[in-house]
Amino acid sequence: KSYGGIAEIWVDGLPKGLGQPVFHKIKADLAAAAMSLGATAGIEFGDGFGTTLEEGSEFHTRSKNASYGGIRGGITTGERLVFRVAFKPTSSVLDVAKKGRHDPCIVPRALPVLESMTALVIADHLIWAKGDRV
Repeated sequence: KSYGGIAEIWVDGLPKGLGQPVFHKIKADLAAAAMSLGATAGIEFGDGFGTTLEEGSEFHTRSKNASYGGIRGGITTGERLVFRVAFKPTSSVLDVAKKGRHDPCIVPRALPVLESMTALVIADHLIWAKGDRV
C-alpha cells in the first residue's frame, strides 16, 4: 500500500508588502514552486478550499486575516503565512516495484524540499523588494 498526505507550512515574521499585485504575486510563486515538486497534487492558502462552500457575503463578513493565509492580492500582510500542499500516493508499491527503496508515503521526504523551496521564493521576493526601493 502507498499513501498520499498533506504538508502544512507556516512562515512567521514576513514583512508586509512582499509580492506584486499582478506579476510576481508571492502566492503564485509559492504555488509554482510547490507544484514543481514530484507527486504534488494541489495547494491551498489559509482557509483555501473551505471558503468555496460559503457565500461571498458570509465569507467577507466573517473573514479574518487568517482566512487568507497571510497574503491578500498577491502581497504579504505581515501575518503568519500558512499554506498546505497535497501529495498523491507514490506509484511504487511492493507488487509493482522490482528492487530498490520505495517509500509508502512521499510526504516525509518532500517536506524539507518544500521548506527549502519556500525559503528560496521568500528570498527572491526580499531581494526584489529591496531592488524596488533603490
